[in-house]
Amino acid sequence: MFISTLKEAMRASMAACGQAISRNKSGSTKVKTHRGEPRWQFPDLGKLKVPENLRALHTEIAARWGIIDLLDFLKESDFVTDFTDAFTTVATREATPREVIRKRLLLVLYALGTNVGIKRVADGGRHGETEAALRATRHLFVNRDNLRAAIATLVNATLRMRDPLWWGNGTACASDSKKFGSWSSNLMTEYHARYGGPGVMIYWHVDRTSVCVNSQLRSCNASEVAAMMEGVLRHCTDATIDRQYTDSHGQSLVGFAFSYLLGFKLLPRMKNIARQKLVKADADDQVPSCLTGMVADKPIDWEIIAQQYDQMVKYATALRLGTAEAEQVLRRFTRGDPKHPAERMVAKAERRLAAVTTAQQARLDDHARRAGQERQAGRRGANGRPPVPLENKTVVLRQRARLAKAIAHLERARNPRPLPSPTARACLTDPDSRLMLNKRGGYCQGYNIQIASARRQLLLAVRVLL
Repeated sequence: MFISTLKEAMRASMAACGQAISRNKSGSTKVKTHRGEPRWQFPDLGKLKVPENLRALHTEIAARWGIIDLLDFLKESDFVTDFTDAFTTVATREATPREVIRKRLLLVLYALGTNVGIKRVADGGRHGETEAALRATRHLFVNRDNLRAAIATLVNATLRMRDPLWWGNGTACASDSKKFGSWSSNLMTEYHARYGGPGVMIYWHVDRTSVCVNSQLRSCNASEVAAMMEGVLRHCTDATIDRQYTDSHGQSLVGFAFSYLLGFKLLPRMKNIARQKLVKADADDQVPSCLTGMVADKPIDWEIIAQQYDQMVKYATALRLGTAEAEQVLRRFTRGDPKHPAERMVAKAERRLAAVTTAQQARLDDHARRAGQERQAGRRGANGRPPVPLENKTVVLRQRARLAKAIAHLERARNPRPLPSPTARACLTDPDSRLMLNKRGGYCQGYNIQIASARRQLLLAVRVLL
């Protein structure tokens, strides 16, 4: 039943695609021939103009309310939703009145969210709260579970207040990650092969109207497909997500399979989309004439899906119930691929270098063959300019440089603490100093000084470690 339903859906989708292209109702999407090879051609939408009514609405809002402080937004949001009630103490009882705790919580959340710091908030306002009181509130009330509960309360209240006629149903979601630098002593810090430097990744899920429904702290080498699935399944809000938009990292066969089983559509940004091909459900299926060359010759092997159907349902159920982590499940299906992003960069660079080298060598061989045929016929040689040799071809040299850079990234990721240079010498003027690892890589001649201070920045102890 599962396979037959999937086959019918694939046939219907291919027929609808063929009809839309043949009737010019596909948004100017066509199949064109480029250098003898069929490819998809998509229109360039360009930059959309801002509607006049939206610009007028922005002007009216700015004229009526002006610039509102972020702390006023927090206070008004708590007045409407009471999200501070989600912050419960880790102590055995609460002796402070709840209104006082509410006031302190808003100040602490403002200090942490804006990175201003509790000390500056305590010293710079006329709220009557001391730094000690704010820090005690921070340690007793602000933790991971309370923050998630408060965020869920605020997001759910926002979703309930939306008018579907204006904002829509809000069933689509987009996700992506951002790298933040961190110290190498952090246990989650890893070297990022793409962006360079040590750090961590924050993965966000944002719905179509710019409300963040989930955020995760991940290491740089963690699977972003797993983070995407975790956010869709366990976002702790009332949002219903049936479409998930991602960057090119979501273009994964395993991700497509599990998203279909879990009941949402995975819509990633496709890499090399002009050369992507459709797949037939069966070998004897008819292909629309307008899609000639854009359908793969080999159909899907449904026998493998039938044999592994029970296992797929078992893993999908485990993901849905939360009894298994998405990264551990996905690792079972991608065990043969390189795990580290730096290894994938090296493999990709090697494939590109092999492709451009093979193409240029084919041009050289073709020119040599034609030149030989022309000489045998009594002519001077082949017509046209001869191809550039491999050692001088710009594309080949560029790909070799990229491969060398990728290999250097891989070595740096495998050995984040490189050995000092063989030409390094001891410091003769200060023999007690040592080579210290810098924050951004490399070494410097210096000391490791540990300082202990009180809350009011009174130095208690200073010690030099060798």
